[in-house]
Amino acid sequence: MKKQGSILIISLWLIIFLSIVSLGLRKIAASQIVFSRFYLNYVNVDFLSAAALEQATLESRNDVTPEYDSLQELRSERKIKNKSGEVSYYFIDEESKININTALRKILKRLPWMSEGLAIEIVDARKEKPFKAVENLLDVDGIDESIFYGNDDDPGLVNFVTVWGRGKVNANTASEEVLIALIGEESVVDRIIDFRHGEDREQGTEDDGIFISRRNIAGKLEGISARESLSLAEASKWMSVVSEICSIKIYGETVNKQIFKNTAVYSSQDRAVKLWQKQ
Repeated sequence: MKKQGSILIISLWLIIFLSIVSLGLRKIAASQIVFSRFYLNYVNVDFLSAAALEQATLESRNDVTPEYDSLQELRSERKIKNKSGEVSYYFIDEESKININTALRKILKRLPWMSEGLAIEIVDARKEKPFKAVENLLDVDGIDESIFYGNDDDPGLVNFVTVWGRGKVNANTASEEVLIALIGEESVVDRIIDFRHGEDREQGTEDDGIFISRRNIAGKLEGISARESLSLAEASKWMSVVSEICSIKIYGETVNKQIFKNTAVYSSQDRAVKLWQKQ
Protein backbone atom coordinates (compact mmCIF):
# COMPACT_ATOMS: atom_id res chain seq x y z
CA MET A 1 0.00 0.00 0.00
CA LYS A 2 2.79 2.43 0.87
CA LYS A 3 4.45 1.69 -2.45
CA GLN A 4 1.20 2.29 -4.35
CA GLY A 5 0.67 5.52 -2.40
CA SER A 6 4.14 6.74 -3.30
CA ILE A 7 3.53 5.96 -6.96
CA LEU A 8 0.23 7.89 -6.83
CA ILE A 9 1.88 10.93 -5.24
CA ILE A 10 4.70 10.86 -7.78
CA SER A 11 2.15 10.59 -10.60
CA LEU A 12 0.20 13.55 -9.26
CA TRP A 13 3.35 15.67 -8.99
CA LEU A 14 4.30 14.64 -12.53
CA ILE A 15 0.87 15.66 -13.80
CA ILE A 16 1.16 19.01 -12.01
CA PHE A 17 4.66 19.56 -13.42
CA LEU A 18 3.57 18.72 -16.96
CA SER A 19 0.55 21.02 -16.60
CA ILE A 20 2.78 23.90 -15.50
CA VAL A 21 5.15 23.24 -18.42
CA SER A 22 2.20 23.06 -20.82
CA LEU A 23 0.78 26.34 -19.51
CA GLY A 24 4.17 28.02 -19.87
CA LEU A 25 4.54 26.76 -23.42
CA ARG A 26 1.06 28.07 -24.25
CA LYS A 27 1.98 31.52 -22.91
CA ILE A 28 5.21 31.52 -24.92
CA ALA A 29 3.35 30.47 -28.06
CA ALA A 30 0.67 33.13 -27.49
CA SER A 31 3.28 35.84 -27.00
CA GLN A 32 5.05 34.71 -30.18
CA ILE A 33 1.76 34.90 -32.09
CA VAL A 34 1.12 38.41 -30.76
CA PHE A 35 4.67 39.46 -31.66
CA SER A 36 4.32 37.94 -35.14
CA ARG A 37 1.09 39.83 -35.74
CA PHE A 38 2.67 43.06 -34.48
CA TYR A 39 5.72 42.53 -36.70
CA LEU A 40 3.53 41.73 -39.71
CA ASN A 41 1.52 44.92 -39.13
CA TYR A 42 4.75 46.90 -38.79
CA VAL A 43 6.08 45.46 -42.06
CA ASN A 44 2.78 46.09 -43.85
CA VAL A 45 2.63 49.71 -42.66
CA ASP A 46 6.18 50.35 -43.86
CA PHE A 47 5.53 48.59 -47.16
CA LEU A 48 2.34 50.55 -47.88
CA SER A 49 3.89 53.86 -46.79
CA ALA A 50 6.93 53.24 -49.00
CA ALA A 51 4.70 52.38 -51.95
CA ALA A 52 2.73 55.62 -51.54
CA LEU A 53 5.87 57.71 -51.12
CA GLU A 54 7.51 56.17 -54.19
CA GLN A 55 4.38 56.76 -56.28
CA ALA A 56 4.05 60.37 -55.04
CA THR A 57 7.68 61.26 -55.76
CA LEU A 58 7.48 59.60 -59.19
CA GLU A 59 4.37 61.65 -59.94
CA SER A 60 6.17 64.82 -58.88
CA ARG A 61 9.19 64.06 -61.09
CA ASN A 62 6.93 63.37 -64.07
CA ASP A 63 4.68 66.40 -63.57
CA VAL A 64 2.97 67.17 -66.90
CA THR A 65 2.55 70.84 -65.96
CA PRO A 66 5.88 71.74 -64.32
CA GLU A 67 5.33 75.46 -64.94
CA TYR A 68 2.40 75.66 -62.51
CA ASP A 69 0.60 73.76 -59.73
CA SER A 70 -3.08 74.04 -58.80
CA LEU A 71 -5.03 73.19 -55.67
CA GLN A 72 -7.18 70.62 -57.44
CA GLU A 73 -4.09 68.92 -58.86
CA LEU A 74 -2.35 68.67 -55.48
CA ARG A 75 -5.28 67.90 -53.19
CA SER A 76 -6.79 65.09 -55.28
CA GLU A 77 -6.67 61.81 -53.36
CA ARG A 78 -4.69 58.96 -54.89
CA LYS A 79 -5.19 55.33 -53.79
CA ILE A 80 -3.01 52.22 -53.90
CA LYS A 81 -4.32 48.76 -53.01
CA ASN A 82 -2.30 45.57 -52.72
CA LYS A 83 -2.03 42.41 -50.63
CA SER A 84 -0.69 44.39 -47.64
CA GLY A 85 -3.74 46.68 -47.46
CA GLU A 86 -4.84 50.03 -48.87
CA VAL A 87 -3.08 53.39 -48.73
CA SER A 88 -4.03 56.87 -49.94
CA TYR A 89 -2.03 60.06 -50.34
CA TYR A 90 -2.37 63.67 -51.40
CA PHE A 91 -0.15 66.76 -51.49
CA ILE A 92 -0.29 69.89 -49.35
CA ASP A 93 1.60 72.79 -50.87
CA GLU A 94 4.03 74.18 -48.31
CA GLU A 95 4.39 77.21 -50.57
CA SER A 96 0.73 78.01 -50.10
CA LYS A 97 1.78 79.40 -46.70
CA ILE A 98 3.87 82.23 -45.30
CA ASN A 99 7.46 81.28 -44.54
CA ILE A 100 8.18 82.55 -41.02
CA ASN A 101 11.93 82.58 -41.71
CA THR A 102 11.75 84.96 -44.66
CA ALA A 103 8.47 86.93 -44.57
CA LEU A 104 8.55 90.67 -43.99
CA ARG A 105 7.24 91.97 -40.69
CA LYS A 106 4.31 93.71 -42.39
CA ILE A 107 3.26 90.41 -43.97
CA LEU A 108 3.51 88.49 -40.70
CA LYS A 109 1.42 91.03 -38.79
CA ARG A 110 -1.48 90.68 -41.27
CA LEU A 111 -1.87 86.96 -40.58
CA PRO A 112 -4.80 85.78 -38.41
CA TRP A 113 -4.11 86.06 -34.66
CA MET A 114 -1.06 88.23 -35.32
CA SER A 115 -0.18 91.78 -34.29
CA GLU A 116 2.69 94.18 -34.81
CA GLY A 117 4.20 93.10 -31.49
CA LEU A 118 4.05 89.37 -32.30
CA ALA A 119 5.51 90.00 -35.75
CA ILE A 120 8.45 91.81 -34.16
CA GLU A 121 8.95 88.91 -31.72
CA ILE A 122 9.07 86.42 -34.62
CA VAL A 123 11.56 88.50 -36.61
CA ASP A 124 13.78 88.96 -33.54
CA ALA A 125 13.62 85.22 -32.72
CA ARG A 126 14.61 84.11 -36.23
CA LYS A 127 17.59 86.48 -36.20
CA GLU A 128 18.92 84.56 -33.23
CA LYS A 129 18.05 81.14 -34.65
CA PRO A 130 16.06 80.25 -37.77
CA PHE A 131 12.91 78.25 -37.12
CA LYS A 132 13.32 74.54 -37.87
CA ALA A 133 9.64 73.70 -37.42
CA VAL A 134 6.46 75.76 -37.16
CA GLU A 135 6.02 74.39 -33.63
CA ASN A 136 9.01 76.54 -32.64
CA LEU A 137 6.59 79.49 -32.69
CA LEU A 138 5.30 78.23 -29.33
CA ASP A 139 8.66 79.35 -27.89
CA VAL A 140 8.08 82.92 -29.05
CA ASP A 141 6.89 85.35 -26.37
CA GLY A 142 3.17 86.01 -26.73
CA ILE A 143 2.32 82.98 -28.85
CA ASP A 144 0.49 80.30 -26.89
CA GLU A 145 -1.47 77.20 -27.93
CA SER A 146 -4.72 79.12 -28.42
CA ILE A 147 -3.03 81.33 -31.03
CA PHE A 148 -1.04 78.51 -32.59
CA TYR A 149 -3.81 75.90 -32.86
CA GLY A 150 -6.88 78.16 -32.90
CA ASN A 151 -10.34 76.70 -32.30
CA ASP A 152 -13.30 75.21 -34.16
CA ASP A 153 -14.38 78.60 -35.47
CA ASP A 154 -11.01 80.22 -36.14
CA PRO A 155 -8.08 78.17 -37.52
CA GLY A 156 -4.82 78.81 -35.70
CA LEU A 157 -1.58 80.26 -36.96
CA VAL A 158 -0.23 76.77 -37.71
CA ASN A 159 -2.54 76.58 -40.75
CA PHE A 160 -0.99 79.60 -42.45
CA VAL A 161 2.75 79.32 -41.89
CA THR A 162 5.66 77.10 -42.89
CA VAL A 163 9.44 76.80 -42.53
CA TRP A 164 9.84 75.11 -45.93
CA GLY A 165 10.45 76.60 -49.34
CA ARG A 166 11.93 79.73 -50.87
CA GLY A 167 9.59 82.20 -49.23
CA LYS A 168 7.41 82.41 -52.34
CA VAL A 169 3.64 81.92 -52.14
CA ASN A 170 1.75 80.03 -54.84
CA ALA A 171 -1.16 82.20 -56.04
CA ASN A 172 -3.00 79.05 -57.16
CA THR A 173 -3.01 77.32 -53.78
CA ALA A 174 -2.74 79.96 -51.04
CA SER A 175 -5.72 80.49 -48.75
CA GLU A 176 -7.60 83.77 -48.58
CA GLU A 177 -5.96 84.54 -45.23
CA VAL A 178 -2.46 84.02 -46.64
CA LEU A 179 -3.17 86.13 -49.71
CA ILE A 180 -4.50 88.98 -47.57
CA ALA A 181 -1.33 88.85 -45.46
CA LEU A 182 0.80 88.83 -48.59
CA ILE A 183 -0.99 91.48 -50.66
CA GLY A 184 -2.70 93.57 -48.00
CA GLU A 185 -5.58 94.50 -50.31
CA GLU A 186 -8.75 92.49 -49.72
CA SER A 187 -10.38 93.56 -53.00
CA VAL A 188 -7.43 92.10 -54.95
CA VAL A 189 -7.65 88.88 -52.96
CA ASP A 190 -11.39 88.65 -53.69
CA ARG A 191 -10.65 88.88 -57.41
CA ILE A 192 -7.99 86.17 -57.16
CA ILE A 193 -10.32 83.84 -55.27
CA ASP A 194 -13.18 84.50 -57.72
CA PHE A 195 -10.92 83.62 -60.66
CA ARG A 196 -9.67 80.46 -58.97
CA HIS A 197 -13.18 79.24 -58.09
CA GLY A 198 -14.24 79.05 -61.73
CA GLU A 199 -17.82 78.90 -62.93
CA ASP A 200 -19.07 76.55 -60.20
CA ARG A 201 -17.79 78.97 -57.52
CA GLU A 202 -16.02 76.11 -55.71
CA GLN A 203 -12.30 75.75 -55.29
CA GLY A 204 -10.56 72.43 -55.81
CA THR A 205 -12.75 71.31 -58.73
CA GLU A 206 -11.99 70.66 -62.39
CA ASP A 207 -13.16 74.06 -63.68
CA ASP A 208 -10.84 76.06 -61.42
CA GLY A 209 -9.12 79.06 -62.94
CA ILE A 210 -5.35 78.56 -62.88
CA PHE A 211 -2.60 81.13 -63.11
CA ILE A 212 0.02 79.65 -65.42
CA SER A 213 2.53 82.47 -64.97
CA ARG A 214 3.26 84.98 -62.23
CA ARG A 215 3.23 87.71 -64.87
CA ASN A 216 -0.31 86.94 -66.02
CA ILE A 217 -2.00 87.17 -62.61
CA ALA A 218 -3.14 90.79 -63.00
CA GLY A 219 -4.31 90.12 -66.56
CA LYS A 220 -6.65 87.38 -65.34
CA LEU A 221 -8.39 89.62 -62.78
CA GLU A 222 -11.42 91.34 -64.27
CA GLY A 223 -11.97 95.00 -63.44
CA ILE A 224 -8.76 95.46 -61.46
CA SER A 225 -8.07 99.11 -60.70
CA ALA A 226 -4.78 101.00 -60.97
CA ARG A 227 -4.43 101.08 -57.17
CA GLU A 228 -5.09 97.35 -56.94
CA SER A 229 -2.57 96.70 -59.71
CA LEU A 230 0.07 98.56 -57.72
CA SER A 231 -0.65 96.51 -54.59
CA LEU A 232 -0.42 93.30 -56.61
CA ALA A 233 2.78 94.41 -58.33
CA GLU A 234 4.41 95.12 -54.96
CA ALA A 235 3.48 91.69 -53.65
CA SER A 236 4.35 89.84 -56.87
CA LYS A 237 8.02 89.46 -55.91
CA TRP A 238 6.84 87.13 -53.13
CA MET A 239 4.46 85.23 -55.41
CA SER A 240 4.73 82.26 -57.76
CA VAL A 241 2.41 79.81 -59.50
CA VAL A 242 4.45 76.67 -58.92
CA SER A 243 5.21 74.65 -55.80
CA GLU A 244 8.71 73.35 -55.25
CA ILE A 245 8.12 71.74 -51.88
CA CYS A 246 5.07 69.87 -50.59
CA SER A 247 3.98 67.76 -47.67
CA ILE A 248 2.75 64.35 -48.76
CA LYS A 249 -0.02 63.12 -46.46
CA ILE A 250 -0.07 59.30 -46.40
CA TYR A 251 -2.73 57.29 -44.61
CA GLY A 252 -4.30 53.85 -44.84
CA GLU A 253 -5.14 50.50 -43.30
CA THR A 254 -3.33 47.17 -43.42
CA VAL A 255 -5.05 43.84 -44.08
CA ASN A 256 -4.92 43.30 -40.31
CA LYS A 257 -6.92 46.51 -39.71
CA GLN A 258 -3.93 48.54 -38.51
CA ILE A 259 -4.66 52.21 -39.25
CA PHE A 260 -1.66 54.48 -39.90
CA LYS A 261 -0.78 58.05 -40.88
CA ASN A 262 2.56 59.40 -42.08
CA THR A 263 3.85 62.67 -43.52
CA ALA A 264 6.75 63.29 -45.88
CA VAL A 265 8.11 66.68 -46.94
CA TYR A 266 9.39 66.41 -50.50
CA SER A 267 11.34 68.93 -52.57
CA SER A 268 10.75 68.62 -56.31
CA GLN A 269 13.66 71.00 -56.87
CA ASP A 270 16.16 68.77 -55.04
CA ARG A 271 14.22 65.57 -55.73
CA ALA A 272 14.70 64.63 -52.10
CA VAL A 273 12.64 63.80 -49.03
CA LYS A 274 13.42 66.49 -46.45
CA LEU A 275 11.41 65.02 -43.59
CA TRP A 276 9.70 61.72 -42.76
CA GLN A 277 7.31 61.75 -39.84
CA LYS A 278 5.26 58.87 -38.43
CA GLN A 279 2.09 59.75 -36.53
